[in-house]
Amino acid sequence: MKETIIFAKLLNDEARALNGKNIDKLLANVDINRLKEHIRDFKKLDMQNLTDKELETGIDNVLAFKVDGEVKVITTLSEYTLYKAGTKFYRVRKLENTEMPNRQLKNVSAYWNPPKKYVTRYGRLNKPKESLLYTAVNPYTAVCETHLQPGDFFMLCKYEATKPLKVAWIGGNGNYSFNGIRNKNSIEYLETVRRFLVDEFTRVIPEGQEHLYRTTEMIAKKYYNSPDYVGWRYPSIKNGYEDNICFNSNQIMYNLRLVGAITGVFNEENETDPHNTKISVDYVIIGPDMDCYYQYESKKGEEYFERFFSEFRGGDDCH
Repeated sequence: MKETIIFAKLLNDEARALNGKNIDKLLANVDINRLKEHIRDFKKLDMQNLTDKELETGIDNVLAFKVDGEVKVITTLSEYTLYKAGTKFYRVRKLENTEMPNRQLKNVSAYWNPPKKYVTRYGRLNKPKESLLYTAVNPYTAVCETHLQPGDFFMLCKYEATKPLKVAWIGGNGNYSFNGIRNKNSIEYLETVRRFLVDEFTRVIPEGQEHLYRTTEMIAKKYYNSPDYVGWRYPSIKNGYEDNICFNSNQIMYNLRLVGAITGVFNEENETDPHNTKISVDYVIIGPDMDCYYQYESKKGEEYFERFFSEFRGGDDCH
């Protein structure tokens, strides 16, 4: 008999209370201790030598369970975030230097996600040879997520949504009461799953062990993939108060407008608060072809900086 799959889905319309009751019924009697055991077993797996099928089975043991041996219940909660047109997104790229003209920035494509041929390893959500656009809704988060060291040269790009954009929300806030989920056992179960997701997506992966990203890549593609979504929202490692947004690159240039970019130097040491990030801006670059650039110290540079990057206004972040 063909397997039936049910998603525990949170709604945001008048049906949410009824849906919450249905989720309660599905999860009221599940064994939380067994779930925790599956999580412990998963963390012991030899990720480097697992086949894709073995990894998929390990993830399924945590994120799904079967009812009556045939009905598969997915417990990741299909939440999403809708970003309105005009929402700003930020991406950071390390540079060899910030001199202009810069051979690393000679084409407008340099301000978007990298060509597939340069993607040689797994990333948080991508496979090798798969190019995605990793961004944040906070410029400081984008800077911090790039793991810059004091003295590093970098470029910060700013994009703007040209239409409302819906992205899957991985490890979302799980507002159970709002969605009509009341049973304590159900909530504890869903919170355990959510915590597992947050832990996996904020796991620090050492250089050279990028194969460990296979887990998050598979979770995003299997459990949070829909034609309605243009990407994924997931928790930031560096800034616990903000999330990252990764866009599927297939049609991203139809959904985002490149506003401009700045090049600069990262200054902060022993950083603890992302909003205390210090940068020295060298150039402001403007579109649409990103071939016009102005030194920040010039009147024209400051004018464009103020227009395109007003979020840095009023602090000691730039000098």
